[in-house]
Amino acid sequence: MSQIVFNSNKPESVDAQVDNFQTTLASLNHQIISLRETLGEKDKEIEELKLLSGENQDKTLTITEALINLYKFIFPPGKA
Repeated sequence: MSQIVFNSNKPESVDAQVDNFQTTLASLNHQIISLRETLGEKDKEIEELKLLSGENQDKTLTITEALINLYKFIFPPGKA
């Protein structure tokens, strides 16, 4: 990625400064658009990888789930 540096050693007219700022802002805007597109592509890749690895999801129980299952095993629902 290119770096934009606005530095002027000699005094310039206000019009020249405005033109330089507009050029700098346009360049920054272009970089932001490019970064958003790249980010969108990466997000899409991540979603595709999540879908592909859906079969390998973590199926381990949390402590709470284990305790609930143990309670249901010891005290089955529907029995008085």
